[in-house]
Amino acid sequence: MTISIGQAPEYVKDNHCVTVGYRPEMTKSRAILSICGWHNETINIWTHIFTTFVFVWLLTSNYSSWPLAIFIVAAIFLFSSSAAFHTMLCVSKEVYDWFRKVDFIGIVTIMFCMFLPFCWYTFSTIVFAVYITLASITSIACVTVALSPKFSSNEFHVYRPLVFASLGLLGAICIVHGYLVHKDTWVASLCGAQLGCCTIGALFYMAKWPERKYTWASYFGSHQIFHIFVAVGIWFFYMANAQLLSNNNLGQM
Repeated sequence: MTISIGQAPEYVKDNHCVTVGYRPEMTKSRAILSICGWHNETINIWTHIFTTFVFVWLLTSNYSSWPLAIFIVAAIFLFSSSAAFHTMLCVSKEVYDWFRKVDFIGIVTIMFCMFLPFCWYTFSTIVFAVYITLASITSIACVTVALSPKFSSNEFHVYRPLVFASLGLLGAICIVHGYLVHKDTWVASLCGAQLGCCTIGALFYMAKWPERKYTWASYFGSHQIFHIFVAVGIWFFYMANAQLLSNNNLGQM
């Protein structure tokens, strides 16, 4: 059974353009069972459950290269924590807040861990250390802002993706630097595709389209589109780093 936005708890109304398909408050066990039902979180849940299993499978063939293995583990954490959040957010305000914090931490974790394989396979030890230091400082700042009580209010919903723009900008600088060092057009194209996917997904998310215009988009709207673009983008970045690993023959490191 689903309910309309007027019947839904206030804390789940982070997008008032989504008007139907909400789940009522339910127990944790019923929330878990609801992943097999049809509601406005179904696609959000299953896109990231599927992607979690894809990266678990990838980990079995990349565990020998520690930077890439850490990145894959971070991707598993990101997608599984996101799937858990969208599954459990209908339980209570307390459960919603806890899982949302874990979801934010997952986002920052993957963004930080994306620097590890790319910088390790691309730059000297000194340059690697500089980028990782900058990424660490920026990541800590992102977590601090993301978990602050003011930022957690729904009035800041549109601005949440922008909190991570500083990390994204540092990542873009890192990718351009890597291309200037090695002139690897294929790797640069894959990294550019990753940045493009995440940017396009974020634009849909902030614009709240198509649910702003179409009622059916309550079930497949901007958040679901964002999930798909992020998953595809992370896959592109994995491919780029797998290529770098192959190019540098670092599989035993």
